[in-house]
Amino acid sequence: MDIKTIDEMTEFSFKDDTSKKRWIHLVETQYFDNYNMHITMDFVRRWGKAMQYQMKNNQASLNTIAILCAKEADIDKLVKQPHLEKAITLLSETWFYCNEFQKWVANGGSAIIKQYF
Repeated sequence: MDIKTIDEMTEFSFKDDTSKKRWIHLVETQYFDNYNMHITMDFVRRWGKAMQYQMKNNQASLNTIAILCAKEADIDKLVKQPHLEKAITLLSETWFYCNEFQKWVANGGSAIIKQYF
């Protein structure tokens, strides 16, 4: 399934209600008025959903799919280092799989992925 279809058919899973409220607040206050935040949040949403989809439907580990999903999530080829760094922070703080993601980041995942953006 392609990334656009996954984005449309998959709901982003939040860690908890506080994380969801934070996300909604960012959308309401920065998404439409801040171009860089717009790029970042679109990327985070697609990246998180793509990883969720692969983990659920293909029983893939986050270590295996994180970089591939990030590349696919950058459909507009607009993501740069600052967007990626903010995306890593947002996923680490708000995503349902944040614990696994934080381990991936701590084990060098973020350093590897930065080579692609």
